[in-house]
Amino acid sequence: MKQTPYYSSIEEVLTSILDIMKHIKNVQKEIITLSKESSNALLSYIKEKGEPINKEVLMGMQLQDIISQQLGAVVEAIEMVENNVSMHIRATQEDNAILRNSLSKLHKKLISSLDEAKTKQQALIGHTNIAEEDRNDELEFF
Repeated sequence: MKQTPYYSSIEEVLTSILDIMKHIKNVQKEIITLSKESSNALLSYIKEKGEPINKEVLMGMQLQDIISQQLGAVVEAIEMVENNVSMHIRATQEDNAILRNSLSKLHKKLISSLDEAKTKQQALIGHTNIAEEDRNDELEFF
């Protein structure tokens, strides 16, 4: 069974990209939250034990903080891309509205020109059916 190809509009493609970006951003935010919860659990454990923090634990906590910061930077980058794609979608919608308006005006002018041409054609046909001495106007050509 042969499927009919489906062609997406630019707006549909960009909206899909936005949806994917939003999903990725939400996942990143969830990971940041989990990382903070993990750090807080580790700190609570250390406080509960009352033991000094050794270099390995300190290094692990610093790395976890760096990971959270990097994920935050990814979220910011995604938000910038989302803003730019959203602006492009709005511009595309505005451009399409202008194009539809222009095509509508062009269509009206073309129909008007066609009607005028048909009227002149009918007038010409009418002139050919009248004897030359009975004609009292001149023929117009366009």
